[in-house]
Amino acid sequence: MRPRALSLLLALVGSACGGEESDGLPPPDNCVPPNRRLADRCLEPGVQDDGCPAGALGLEDGTCQPAGVPPELCGDGFVPDDAMGCEPILPSEPCPKGQMAVPGESTCRAVMPCGAGKWGDIPIDATTVYVDAAYLGLDSDGSSDKPFATISDAVAAAASDSVIAVAAGSYVEDVVIHHKKVRLWGKCPSEVELVGTGTDLAALFIREAAGGTEVRGLAVRGALLGLVVSGAEDVLIERVWVHDTLDRGINVESVLGATSITVRDSLVEETQDAGVLVAGSEATLEGLLVRRTLPWSSAQLFGRGISIELACPNGVCDAAAGAQVLVRDSLVEENHDVGVSIMGSDATLDGVVIRGTQPRASDQRQGWGIAVQLACTAAGCDPLARSTALVRSSLVEKNHDLGVLIAASDATFEGVVVRGTLPNAKDQNFGRGAKRCRRSAPAA
Repeated sequence: MRPRALSLLLALVGSACGGEESDGLPPPDNCVPPNRRLADRCLEPGVQDDGCPAGALGLEDGTCQPAGVPPELCGDGFVPDDAMGCEPILPSEPCPKGQMAVPGESTCRAVMPCGAGKWGDIPIDATTVYVDAAYLGLDSDGSSDKPFATISDAVAAAASDSVIAVAAGSYVEDVVIHHKKVRLWGKCPSEVELVGTGTDLAALFIREAAGGTEVRGLAVRGALLGLVVSGAEDVLIERVWVHDTLDRGINVESVLGATSITVRDSLVEETQDAGVLVAGSEATLEGLLVRRTLPWSSAQLFGRGISIELACPNGVCDAAAGAQVLVRDSLVEENHDVGVSIMGSDATLDGVVIRGTQPRASDQRQGWGIAVQLACTAAGCDPLARSTALVRSSLVEKNHDLGVLIAASDATFEGVVVRGTLPNAKDQNFGRGAKRCRRSAPAA
């Protein structure tokens, strides 16, 4: 039988093996303090009612499982350590800006290699439309000899399902993909950047009837949001670097209709409000590094790594419109307020490291690793909008105030290590591993 995981979140260990039952032996005559009598047994100090040593869990087969995570529950990208935990395989120092590593990688790397030549490793075919900011001719037709100078012109000219190949350069524009499926493919993020002007909602906006669109090999930054997806399903974002936006990095919402996305092998850093926000949509976030998200520059609130929420168009939330998100093999570090926030939604975290969350800048409170809560707004919390979370084979480390909060919601933790929680920066109190409460925390 597979051993049960000993959750580090639950400090109360019950009598799993029926410690109150008699073993049939006569009462011991010499059971005196510091020993204690339990039914017909005399237990020594440090022995629980179930006969297991303090800190161990009594299993149904009568054996005792030591505190910690069994080696077989360490996820991919982790190795067992001597303290009965799981240590992630990661570089010893944080990666420099523009480089990344996720659990299982011991060295920093570029988001994507650039390949050789003007078009790198972009898959070229007969439908390919070419973009090169360096082309100064006035006769652009999208061919390799006469490429468009802007991505927007290429999107407008491309047939559905075409590859749009983007050469090295800085493209200062707001790109909207609408009513067609395209495969937007840059040479590599270190050489190709899309810089939003703030004229439109985002530097890159994928919206209705653009389902199946793929984006690879770009860096995205800009004056507002970085990358927005709404009303499009089965969108793939792969090997993309989103950074230095003045709002959220990746924003996925169902305001314009059903929305689903996969974000893979990508880096989101130094954005504002939230590195990745998923509201009322389906998302798979795999091999993702989200770090150093900054608070809103005006109110100095939030700065969360990954925020998983109900859809609340025009401020009206629907308790049935929670997000469904899988986060796997990812690193969430040095963000603010909450590393991973789950509100009124369902989420699975598998093989994720959440560490170094900084306090909320406005009042120096919080800095939690994971928060699983009801959906709350400034008007209050909806008791019907509970969250459900499954967290497996993960590490929650060196956050502030609370490693994990479970408030008026349901959560299962298996093979999870919570350690090194630091005090609340406001008053140097607490520093708890986990807290479970019936009420949700008030909205910020």
